[in-house]
Amino acid sequence: MKPRQFVSPVMLICLLVLLLSTQGCFTVGHRIFNEADSNPQPDPNAYKRILSVWKNGDQAQAEALAEKALEQNPIDQKMLFFYAACIRSRFDTERSQPLMNTVRQMDPQTPEGQCAACVWDLDQDVAADQNLNLLRRIVKANPNNPLILWMMAVQCRSYNLDEEGIHDYKKLLKMVGKGSSLVHTTYANLLADMGRHKEALIQYDIALHEEPASWSIRNYQNDLNEIEKDQMAHGKQR
Repeated sequence: MKPRQFVSPVMLICLLVLLLSTQGCFTVGHRIFNEADSNPQPDPNAYKRILSVWKNGDQAQAEALAEKALEQNPIDQKMLFFYAACIRSRFDTERSQPLMNTVRQMDPQTPEGQCAACVWDLDQDVAADQNLNLLRRIVKANPNNPLILWMMAVQCRSYNLDEEGIHDYKKLLKMVGKGSSLVHTTYANLLADMGRHKEALIQYDIALHEEPASWSIRNYQNDLNEIEKDQMAHGKQR
């Protein structure tokens, strides 16, 4: 899946917030952004509303809404973690790493901060076993947080923990209902890695309908080709 090649406003905001925070200027940074915004009062229900959009399958729209929300309130840790998780789910670690780094530095004691720290380390292959075990404990301590479970499942794909990842995605879909395009895509990837192509095709089909794009079409077609190869191979064996 080809990552989108651009620098988003959120990325620029995060870099500036991170710079301000290292200088002990979070309050000043918050005032600067609020003064620059035409609506200085962020929507208190934005996170819940945007998370609902993601749960209902429209990740692209949820990302766009999160960007706008972060432009109003760039130090909303939960919102930034959501946005970072969405970018990470697209396998775009070049963009997600600085976002995760900002999340963990905002407050390393929150579940979001702890999870972001693990993801940040794992994406750099730092203390993989230790961080995977720590991430599992964070998931267990926050059983109702779908984003933390999502990031655990994403890391299962990165570290070839296929069975564990499949289990986590099944659990995640029970939590969120419909689920977004990238949830279904990586779930399908794990199934395909296990040779379970017919099951994978169902998930690729959902992702294709939720987010029609070159990558979702390609994933669906590639898996369909694998099914056809299997059918031909079995036919010859008979």
